[in-house]
Amino acid sequence: MLSALFRIPWGKLLVAIAYLIAVIGVPLSVEALNYYNKAAIPGQPFEAPAYIGALPSPPTPDPTKKTAVVLSSAYGSEITDTLPPFEIFARSGAFNTYSVAPERDVLPLGPGPVMGATSLDFVPHFSFKDYDAIVGAPPDLIVVPEFPGYAPERDAAVLDWIRGHFGPRTTLLAICDGIMPVADTGLLDGHTYTTNPGDFDYAAAHAPSATLLQNLRYVDDGSVVSSSAVASGIDATLHVVDRFAGRKTALDVDRQLGYTQTGWLDAPSFDPPTATRFEMGLLTGFEVRQQLGVPVYDGVSEFGLAGLLDPEVGSTSARAFVMAPERRIVRGATGFLFVPRFTFSTVPALDRVLVPAGTDNVARQQVLAAWSAGQGRPPAEDIYQSIGRGESAYEATLQDLARTRSGPLAQTIADTLFYQLGATQFAGAAWPIGDILAAAAFMLLGASVVFAVTHFNIPRRTRMRVQPQPA
Repeated sequence: MLSALFRIPWGKLLVAIAYLIAVIGVPLSVEALNYYNKAAIPGQPFEAPAYIGALPSPPTPDPTKKTAVVLSSAYGSEITDTLPPFEIFARSGAFNTYSVAPERDVLPLGPGPVMGATSLDFVPHFSFKDYDAIVGAPPDLIVVPEFPGYAPERDAAVLDWIRGHFGPRTTLLAICDGIMPVADTGLLDGHTYTTNPGDFDYAAAHAPSATLLQNLRYVDDGSVVSSSAVASGIDATLHVVDRFAGRKTALDVDRQLGYTQTGWLDAPSFDPPTATRFEMGLLTGFEVRQQLGVPVYDGVSEFGLAGLLDPEVGSTSARAFVMAPERRIVRGATGFLFVPRFTFSTVPALDRVLVPAGTDNVARQQVLAAWSAGQGRPPAEDIYQSIGRGESAYEATLQDLARTRSGPLAQTIADTLFYQLGATQFAGAAWPIGDILAAAAFMLLGASVVFAVTHFNIPRRTRMRVQPQPA
C-alpha cells in the first residue's frame, strides 16, 4: 500500500518536463538564432568597395602645431576608437591631426560590439610613404585603435611603422584593443597600462614586463597612455589634450561635443560594466533589424557619426546604409575624409533615416533637400539638435534607442560600449511590447506542439478479414 502511495507518475512527470522545455526552449532558440544571424553574420560586407574618384591631395602641415597621427591597418579600424580621438585632437587646435595607413586606399570603419561594417568608409590623409615624404619627423602622438582581425603577421607593416616612428618626444595612445599591436611592438614593456578586459591575457603574454592596472578608464605612464574598452578612449584622449594643451582647452572641446563626463579627467577609477552577448541576445532576439539610412555631408561631425553608428549597429537594431547624393569624398567637420558606400539612387528601401550631427551649413541643407525630393522615402529625422548643449551624439542615440526600442536595450548597449549613463537618462523609455508578445507566441507554439504530440492518437492498423463469398 505504501509503495502505491509513493509511486511516481512518470508519464505525467515527463509530459510536464516536456511542456517546460518547450515553453522555455522554443522562444530561446528563436532568439538565439535571430541574434546570431544579426551579430555574427555581417550586416554589411566589411571590405570597402572600390572607389574610382580622385583623392584630395595630402594636407600641408602647420609647423606651429604638434602632430597627432590616428593609425589604421590595411584592413580599417574601429569607429569609436578612431573618430572621436580624431575630432577631439583636431578641435583642440594644438595638433595637425592626420589619419595614416599603410596605403592610401578606401578603408572600412567597423563597429565595436558586432562583426561587419558600418558602411562608413574613409581615405587616410597619408600612406606611410607619403607621411615620410611630406611630414618626415616622428609624430608627437600616435593613436593606435582596434584593428579588425588584427594579427601580428598580417599587420607587420603597421608594427614596423610604429617602432620606426616612436621618437624621443612621441607619446603612444593605445585605445581598447589597440593595446595588442602596441604590446607586439615591444614598446609597452616596462610600462603600466590598462585595456579592454578581454585583452588582459593577450597583453600579459605579449608584454610580460608591463604592469596591468584594472578598473581605470585610462592610465598615463609617460610615453604610453592606454585606455579601457571602446568609449573609455574618449576620456583618455581628453586627458592627453589636457596634458598637451591644458585643462581649459580640454573642457572647451568637451563643451563643443556635449560630452559632460569631465570627472574622469581627475578621477579615472570606475567599475567596468559587465554586459554580455547573452543579455543583448535576450533583449534583441525577437527584433527585425531595421534598414537605417545615414546621409553624410561636408561638415558632418566625426564624433557625431561614431555616436550614431556604433550604438545603432552595435545593438543589432539596425543595418546602416551611409549615403550621399553621389559617391564622393565627404570632408568631416575637422577634416576626416569619408566615402559613403551608397548614393540616394543605389540605397535599398529604408525603414528610417537619421541625420548625423554636424555643421548646419549649405552642404547639409542641399543634401537633405536632395533626399526629401525623392518619392516614397522616409523623412530625415534630426535627433541631434541638442548636441553641444549638454548632450553628446552617443547620449542622443542611446536615448532614441530607449524611446524606440527599450530602456534595458539602451542601457545594455551603453554598457557594451563602456559609455557610462545612469538609468535616469532613459526616463520615458518604451516597453518592449513587441518582444513580449513574440515571446508569448513562441511559448504558446511550444506548448501546442507538446499538446499535439501527447493527445493525438494514431489509430492502429486493423487486420483485414476475408469475408466468405456466397456460392
